[in-house]
Amino acid sequence: MYVQPLIIYKRSRSAEGLEDGAPTGIIFAYNAYNPESGYINKAVFVEWLRHFIDTVRPSKEREVLLLLDVHSTHTRNLDALNISRENGVIMLAFAEHITHRLQPLDMSFLKHLSTQT
Repeated sequence: MYVQPLIIYKRSRSAEGLEDGAPTGIIFAYNAYNPESGYINKAVFVEWLRHFIDTVRPSKEREVLLLLDVHSTHTRNLDALNISRENGVIMLAFAEHITHRLQPLDMSFLKHLSTQT
C-alpha cells in the first residue's frame, strides 16, 4: 500500500496555482505558526496522520505499525497519540541518531534531491 505524501509549503496559507498539476491524493500543508518554515509542526503532523488513517484504514482489530523518528511533533503530541490509539495505529519511534542507518535512501538518493543549486 502506498500513502500519498504531504507537501509543506513555506507559507501561512495556500495561493492560487500552488497545487495545480499535483498528482491525485497528495495533500498540502502550510505552517501557519511559522510561515518562513517548511518544517512540520504538531498540527501538520496530525493532518498527515488523519490522511494516513484514511488511506490505510487501520482499526483496533487490524492494527498498523507506524515507524517514526523521535521528533517532538510525533512523540510529544497528545492529539496524535490519542488519534493513533483510537484508530489502531501503533507508533514506534526510533532512537535518536540512528534513522540515517535505518533509512539508507535518505543518505544516498534523497539527499541529492534536497540540495539546492
